Formats: sequence, structure tokens, C-alpha cells
Amino acid sequence: MNKYTINPNNKTLREIFENISGDELHILFNPGFYISGCSDIDTLHIKAKKIILEGIDNVIIYDNKGHMINSHPKENQPSSLAHTILLEAEEILINNITFVNGCNIDYEYNGIKYKKVSNTITQAYAFGAWNCKKLEVNNSSFYSVLDTLTMRNVDLSIFNNCYIQGNNDFLPHAKKSYMTNCIVKNLGPYPVWSTDKLAVYDNVIFNIDESVNEFSFTKRGGNLCFIDCKFNTKLDAISFEIEPKRESRYYLYNTNININCYKESLIYLKEDDCMKIRNHQIDSLSIDICGDRILDKELILKIDAYDSINISNDLLYKKNNDNIIITSNIIGNDKECYVELKKDFIVNRYYFNVIGIKLNNPTIIKELTYEIKDSKLFIDYEIFENNDIYDKSYVEVYQDNNLLYKIHKNQFINLYQTDINKSYSLIPYYQASDSKLIKGNKIVTRIINNNDIKNELIIDSFKGYELNSTNHLYMKHIQPLYLGDECPNFVRFNIIENELPFIYSYGTDNAKGIEGLLYNSRGASLIYPIKKKVNSFELDINLAVEKSSGEGFGSANGQYLELYINYDIATHSGIAIRLERAASTTKAVEMSIREYINGYNKKISDKLLTKNYLTDCHLQAIYKNNELKFILSFKDNIDELSIKIDNINSMFMLRSTGTVGIGNRFLIKSLKYKYK
Repeated sequence: MNKYTINPNNKTLREIFENISGDELHILFNPGFYISGCSDIDTLHIKAKKIILEGIDNVIIYDNKGHMINSHPKENQPSSLAHTILLEAEEILINNITFVNGCNIDYEYNGIKYKKVSNTITQAYAFGAWNCKKLEVNNSSFYSVLDTLTMRNVDLSIFNNCYIQGNNDFLPHAKKSYMTNCIVKNLGPYPVWSTDKLAVYDNVIFNIDESVNEFSFTKRGGNLCFIDCKFNTKLDAISFEIEPKRESRYYLYNTNININCYKESLIYLKEDDCMKIRNHQIDSLSIDICGDRILDKELILKIDAYDSINISNDLLYKKNNDNIIITSNIIGNDKECYVELKKDFIVNRYYFNVIGIKLNNPTIIKELTYEIKDSKLFIDYEIFENNDIYDKSYVEVYQDNNLLYKIHKNQFINLYQTDINKSYSLIPYYQASDSKLIKGNKIVTRIINNNDIKNELIIDSFKGYELNSTNHLYMKHIQPLYLGDECPNFVRFNIIENELPFIYSYGTDNAKGIEGLLYNSRGASLIYPIKKKVNSFELDINLAVEKSSGEGFGSANGQYLELYINYDIATHSGIAIRLERAASTTKAVEMSIREYINGYNKKISDKLLTKNYLTDCHLQAIYKNNELKFILSFKDNIDELSIKIDNINSMFMLRSTGTVGIGNRFLIKSLKYKYK
């Protein structure tokens, strides 16, 4: 290992590290104040196989830059990764060092005051770790506001006897995290992080600022375990997760806080379990692994010398060599069950739906019936004498010999999601026994034409509104292609298909207390798919933006809101108005008209800087006399862009590629659409 001892002097750390190299680095810092010394378009990024940074007595490493655009308005340029220091190594060890990013905070050392450089709270990382199997930090402090600590692809993080402060996403988020004997200072009301698989807090004090009235510990994510922790707060309640999911679990031992979370997600640890977790075998600890498996006949689990198994009452199991075979004795309705395997303190828990499948040679009573109304296809059938038997029969819906849907009893599909005015084939598959399906006769029908479609869509409130069935409006995940004239720093993202693109919910921050249709995932798209040629239309979408800055429609890296007109989803072709973050200011957004051709897009208008982005902002599209106008308005402020276009139809789509972090989103309050 290459070992270096350095001293504070007139050189910056950037200059010092130019003369330091090696696969394994051990850096000893003599007492003093060290300036990172990187410009706004660079960061102190150290790479090696193993890195040890160790301070002797009082060592401070300081920088003062932010990641977001315009954090240094005098220079009017985007800034860098914004780390005071960024380490990239398989193994990282930090001892006795204070890390400070003074972009948004004042800091004093030896009587010298270092003033913050920006009043705009921006991402300013005090410390970062990338591509690390194990990160261990002892007796160290971290000062910043937004995103104090950042990690990318870190398997395990251990923090011991540390101080960390911030107000949003500032705690470590490794795949598994362990924190003991630490103090966490939360400066604001925002969640402190998004979890991954597991985070254990052992004897940690959480000091929550007195100005905070509402607090959620995480945005979303994995399992949390609190042991001998203390929350200093005047709040009546703390929710562990602002958007709880079924697979999340919260473990408490000797931690007294008021709780506002799903009761079924709360687990109190026994003393023995708690003490075993404290043995620092965190790298092998795996609490509560969940999934959405469906058990039809049997579930086979591999076992590696597990000590015990615990299963739901409705399940049976037997061992066969290295396998555990799980079977069900449920008859009738679906039921959620679990299998829990234990080895020492390691707990693997599997959740899945069990389907009651035991049948006694049922007989077919009634054939398939269907009804087409308002261009919706309703399916109904009844095939069993025994109503307690689970029915696995279904109907296949074809168009031009292409399978479109598989639907079950009493379900319906909105045929506006496909082309209308075509013939459809319905083929029923009836269940005759627990293992046999009988194919029924083909039924051919023709969907009625467009005459039943009303030429208006007025939604004053989305409460109770069914986006997949009512009034010809539905939602879907659609990921942008990022082709053509795009932001050069876009980030591709994964669409989680089992999450709803939109949910009906309440806004936060600038949209606090407002109800509406909240976009719930990147790529969330709201689609009116009817394609009737029109002579004119007026579309008005009322938006409530959570952020009080112009980036409420999407931060950097290819995030934006677009309204599409005359668009073909299959070919990604049409016209769109884009609202995106302005690089020059946080007090406005940029509007531009885009033309899409097979996924490639280009600006066909100038970019217009507009301040019309706050809650109760109206995004309008008006088509008349072969002119298409896009209007963005807030109170008495109005901005518009227009183009000439012929042969337009009634289809429209609204899509957001912005992240879904709390406080970054917008709601659709109402929607009004009329066309002729």
C-alpha cells in the first residue's frame, strides 16, 4: 500500500493529489484546513482499488460548489458533480475527518468565516463514494444541506460515531447500511433518504429541526431497523415512508416514537434478534425479502442449511434433498401467504399470492355472453356449479388474428386503445378440471363506429375517475427515445410496469393540500387516443406544481413535460409543446414546439422563457383556422407559441419524464377538451 502524509499549505488538495498514485492508497492528514480546490466544472475524484483517508486530530476538507444549474449566478454556467471529495474504490475507509460543502451554509474555522456562495438550496455533496463493496467511516462529520452524502453502486456502508446533517436525501443509501452511535441533524421537512434493501440504525439520535411540522423518514424503498434510537422532535407522528409499499418493513427495538405507517408493515424485534444484529454481521444480514410470486400448484425453494421454516397456516411443505416444496390447501379465493426461512439471525421471507385450485370435475352451465357499449367490450360467463371453486377461465380477444387481450369474467376492455371500426374475434377458454381448459367456439363481432363519441371531455375532478375505462381516457408508461434535438446529458430510466403511471393523491410544498391526478412514475402518460379529423378544438389542462421554482416540470438530464397533438404512439410522430428547465434561471421554464418523426425530434419554434409555472398554471392547446396555438398562463401572465398545420385529429397525450421524488412533481387538477 502506498502511504502518504500531507500537510495544509498553500496548495489545494487537487494539486497535492496530482503527485499521489497507486492501486492502494493510505493518506494521512496532519491537523488543519484543506481546500478541495476544484473549479465549477470539475471535482476532486480519486480512483484506486483501496483508499484509506485518515485524519490526525482536527482535519477539515472544504469546498463550496453546487451541482444545480446557476448555483454560481455571477459566472452564469452549469457546475460540476459538486463533491467536496469523490472516492471510487472497491474498499474505502475514512477515519477522523470533517467534510464540508459550504455552497449553502456558512462555516467558520480558526476565526475565519467562510460564507455560503448561494442562497438557492442546491445539490452540494460533502462526500461521495462510487462502485464500492464496503465503505466504513469512523469518527467523522459531514456538513451540507441538500444531498450531503451520495453513493452510487455501494454494497455496504458502515458509519460509526459520526455526525451528518442535511434536509433532503442526505443519509447513505448503500444496498445495505449500518449506522451506530451517530447523530443525524435534519434541517428541514423532507425525507432524509430513499432506502435500498436494508438500513440498520443502532443507538442513533435524530435531531429534527423545530420548524418541521410534518416528517417522513424515507421517500420509498426497503426495510428499516431502529435499535435504541431517539427522535428529538415535537411532532405528533413520524411516517417511515411517504409512499408505503407492501414489501416495506420497519423494525423497532427500544425506540419510542409516534408511528404513522401501515400497521401490517411494523415489526418489533425481540431482544435476541436485536443483539445478534449488533454483532456487525451486517454484510450477511438479509431481513424480509419480498416478491410478487403466484403459487399455482407448488413453489420450490432452494435451501442452504436453514435452521427453521415458518409458513402461513394455509400452506404445507416437505423437504426433498436441498429443496423445500410448498403446496397449498386453499380452496376458493386468492390469499396472500408467506414462507419464512431462518438461519441464525438471517431471515428470508417470501410473499406471494396463493390461488385456490382444487376442483371436483365441474360442469359448464352457461356459455360466454358479451356486450359492446360505448365502444367497450364487456365479458360475462358462468361455468361452475360450485361457486367456491377458483375460476381460471378466460377469453382471448383477437383482431386480424393478432391476440390483443386475455380477460376474465365481469371484466371489460376499452377498445379505443386500439383501432376501432374493425372486426374482433372472441375465443372463450372454459375450465373443466383443475388442469384442463376447454376451448369454446369463436365469436366474431364488429365494433360500432364513432357516432357514440361525445365531442367533449370535461373533468372538474379526477377523484374516483377510472382512467382505463371512462370517457375514452387512459394512462400508460411510455419512455422517450431521446433522439434528435435533445438535452446532451439525458439519463435513461427503467419503467416499473407494476406501478401505476398516475395516482389520485395530494400535493406537497407549493401544491400542498391540493388534490388531483399525481404522476407516479417517469414516463407517465395520459392519453386520449380517439383519432377523428377535426376542424377546431380547445384543450385546457390545469396543473398544480409542487416546486416553487421553474424546475417543477423536470430537473436536468432530459426531464420535461410534453403535450402531444396529432401524435402516433406506434411511430412516435407528431407535434408537441415541451416545458423544460431553463439553464439560465430557476425562476422560469422554457417552452418550445417540437416536431417528432419516428422518434426523432427537432425544435420548430424558438425557445420562449416563461414564468408561468406555479400552481394553477394552465397549459392550453387551441386549434382554429389551421393554426395550432400552445398557451401557458398563470394568473394574468400569458405566453404562447403557434404554428400552421393542416389535417389535424382529436388525439392528444400528456407525458412527464421527470423524477418522482417528493416535492418534484405536479398534479393535474382538471382537464377540459372540446372539438368539432
